[in-house]
Amino acid sequence: MALRIVCFSPKYGPAGTIVQIKGEGFASARAVKFNRTKSTSFTVSGDSLIKAKVPAGATSGRIEVAGIADKTETAEFFTI
Repeated sequence: MALRIVCFSPKYGPAGTIVQIKGEGFASARAVKFNRTKSTSFTVSGDSLIKAKVPAGATSGRIEVAGIADKTETAEFFTI
């Protein structure tokens, strides 16, 4: 199944904030990035939920989830 982000919450927060990302195909997730800054702490809960910590140094922008063969990103920005 292709990766797809449906929504995420919260929409803003500082480094250290835990963001819940809901979608599809997350069982193959290997990385989560906040505006190209890689999160060093994330948990995949089944195929449809990821909880990721906003990394230090991240700036406002899209959230990306990358899998083995593909990647997807949010339409909306996460705001730092």
